[in-house]
Amino acid sequence: MGKKDLVEQYIRGLSITPNLFPIYNDNKTLNLFMSEFLLKNMELLTSYDFGKLPLSSILLFEQLLHWKWREDNKHDEQEFMVKLIKEKVEHRFNLDRSLLKFFTLKLTEGQGKHYLKIVNEKEFKKGFKFALLNHLKRNQLTLDMYLDGIADELKKYDSVMIGIYEKELIKREVEKIIFENYLSLE
Repeated sequence: MGKKDLVEQYIRGLSITPNLFPIYNDNKTLNLFMSEFLLKNMELLTSYDFGKLPLSSILLFEQLLHWKWREDNKHDEQEFMVKLIKEKVEHRFNLDRSLLKFFTLKLTEGQGKHYLKIVNEKEFKKGFKFALLNHLKRNQLTLDMYLDGIADELKKYDSVMIGIYEKELIKREVEKIIFENYLSLE
């Protein structure tokens, strides 16, 4: 097993067995070693690799980065995630799978300055709209079914689950991108 596979399995493990990989301050030798290994090697994974991971793993990974980098002025978890998203956007707006779901959750205000900045970029909105509509069509989903699926997927993770109110806020933001900008994004 190579470094890339180990990094991917570690991130996947965040959602499979969250108690085994505490996100917050854990100074046990194995967890400390593994999280440091992850931080040094996480850029081995492409946005395609992240897109294949479960949504919960990506959200818990983001929390792990936040915890590890909270006092580091050189690194920012939002910046890292936006870089992944932009990597996909630059490749023909091909946001898909878990990264599409992840960014759907980041559309509302209060998610952070880096997410807010990308939400307001016209090109990203165009790519997000295309990717989401393609996903809904391909899977024969309504927007409500899509958001319910995300909520169900996160139901067992207290730190990343979404509530009814948040789901409504997200739905409004998605509808703005799809419908209010319908003509201008064509």
